[in-house]
Amino acid sequence: MINQNIEKIKEAFFSQLSHNLMTHASNIIGFSELMKNEELRQEDKLQYIQFVIELSNMILTLAEDVKSLNKLSPESFALNESKANLNSFMDEIYNAAQNSNEIADGVRFTLRKTLRDQDATFLIDKNKIFKMLNTLLRNSFESTVSGGIEFGYHLLHDAEKLEFFVFDTGRGMTAEQQKKLFDMESVSKQRNRGLGLIVMKMTLDELGEQLRIESKPGEGTRIYFTLPFRRQQAAAGAKPDSAAPDWHGKKVLVVDDNKMNYLLICKMLFSTGAEFVWASNAAECLAQLDTGRFDCVLMDVEMPGMNGFEASKIIKQTFPGLPVIIVTAHLGENVARRCLECGIDDYIIQPVHTKVLYEQLGKFLD
Repeated sequence: MINQNIEKIKEAFFSQLSHNLMTHASNIIGFSELMKNEELRQEDKLQYIQFVIELSNMILTLAEDVKSLNKLSPESFALNESKANLNSFMDEIYNAAQNSNEIADGVRFTLRKTLRDQDATFLIDKNKIFKMLNTLLRNSFESTVSGGIEFGYHLLHDAEKLEFFVFDTGRGMTAEQQKKLFDMESVSKQRNRGLGLIVMKMTLDELGEQLRIESKPGEGTRIYFTLPFRRQQAAAGAKPDSAAPDWHGKKVLVVDDNKMNYLLICKMLFSTGAEFVWASNAAECLAQLDTGRFDCVLMDVEMPGMNGFEASKIIKQTFPGLPVIIVTAHLGENVARRCLECGIDDYIIQPVHTKVLYEQLGKFLD
């Protein structure tokens, strides 16, 4: 049954993919042509720019969906639990969302945690929690232009389950609109929503978990979902997984053309005491290395001009003892092979989590 549902999703999505890409691209070209008019009013130009940004984001959503579909298999619905402090993990999700630049000006964004830090260490599936909350939060960001957005969790005491929630004061939905959120036949027609909600619902159904929606037009939306957990008591005197290492005196060069990614890493590693320096491209990176001392380089792969692999190869030739860690969204043998060819010391797969940064950077900074 699960294989049939996966095939239905793929069929519905790919049947409309070419049409959607052509439509969005044509509109981007059209508005770009209009902006070349020197007599265009400034307010019209700003509106066209906003249209181009929205259309570009729709294309990015389609690209993310293609990536998700390629990974979709019956095995991807199984639980993959690991020990984690839930409060610290929720803080990571909050910080990533806060720095995403997707929240409308003036909208309050809050996180609610109901357990004390010392009581929040469990065996949980962090990947599923992250993906589901991220999907719901992005929808709330898109629909909420005033008021507030709140997310969090609470413990269901009558069962070994956590109930997560996302509340917003956005547009709200009718009962019919709520049904269409999970309708595979209309997946490709849901404006800028992507496959996230449908995959989320399918995953929860396979795990026997619950998802419920409370929403009315003009009154916002409340969405709840449950996931299982297992209790994991921390050993007496043991160092928590979330405890930050001491990297005072260490200096890390972060190379990324997206400043938001740099700021996110700084926030995630703030408590380590390390110093972070930003370079927006390979040329700036090499210039920084020529004038300063660094203990490690975090290198993005996809950058304009010289990419991260090419820049890393030059760094390892010039500074052979300097550790270089690649940060990439691509997973596969090709990444490992390219790292080996360029002399790169390690790589991190996005989305980046604090614990992974502790582990990978710790190999070279501890």
